[in-house]
Amino acid sequence: MIEITNTQRGPIPVMVRSKRKLRSFTTLVIPGRGKGHNKVVIEDEMATEQIKLVESQGLISTRRISDNQVGRT
Repeated sequence: MIEITNTQRGPIPVMVRSKRKLRSFTTLVIPGRGKGHNKVVIEDEMATEQIKLVESQGLISTRRISDNQVGRT
């Protein structure tokens, strides 16, 4: 699992793989820091190269978490 945290005040759109279709993508919009909901947990299979690009620009931060920690956050 990957936890994505938005470090900016505004919402950040991130392209991820769709859960329903094999070869399709969807946009995940992560709310801004002021709303209190700026953390999103996605599965490893949903990650794309665009997440690394946005992270290198400093807009988001990511960390890998185990399945056991998902229920606690």
